[in-house]
Amino acid sequence: MAAPSSKTLYNIAGRWTLNKDLSDPFAPVLKLQGVNGFIRSVASYTSVHLKIEQPSRDKIHLQQTATGASIPAVTEDWILDWQWREGKDPLFGDMAGRARWIKKEEAPEGDWEDCDEGLLMQAEGKKPDDEWGGTHYWGFEQVDGERRYTRRIYMVNNKTHEKINGRELTESKCASAPMTCMASDAPPYKVCGNLIKMQVGVNVWTRLLAEDNEFDFAIG
Repeated sequence: MAAPSSKTLYNIAGRWTLNKDLSDPFAPVLKLQGVNGFIRSVASYTSVHLKIEQPSRDKIHLQQTATGASIPAVTEDWILDWQWREGKDPLFGDMAGRARWIKKEEAPEGDWEDCDEGLLMQAEGKKPDDEWGGTHYWGFEQVDGERRYTRRIYMVNNKTHEKINGRELTESKCASAPMTCMASDAPPYKVCGNLIKMQVGVNVWTRLLAEDNEFDFAIG
């Protein structure tokens, strides 16, 4: 599903799914990062989900998981002040990273949407020994007539001098579904991230859902 117009980088929190049909293959990136062949193979055949939390505009936490696979979740914590910070990732081990806002014209490529005051997020990550590192840019692009949350990735292995560029396109995890806890003639609704939006006449009512279960809610 295309990204709703209400979603921007200033309001990116929610759940997203990687669209593998539209995205570039990710296995070559994992290989450059030293991930073994078994995990690369499994990752190629599983659904990849992103859960993004944004306690403030300049703080973003991302958790990337693969459905039905025993692959450690990849976590990313970004504070957009362009200061290097070190951490430990379950898949990649010790890492260092930094992030900031940039003007969309500063990105090397991309048909970026003019939202968030014309800004994109730029993030850099690397191994502390500089074995490999990469830069990626977050924003929204129109792809085949649909709005997509996009991450353009530029990776380099400093030992082998291999370089790989790629693009990840996501699906917004908004879905219409029967509201089983309500009467059969209840109005339609959409679940988007941690919100439920219900259409009642010309008014739209919004209620919070439980944080970890998109469909665990009560209407009172």
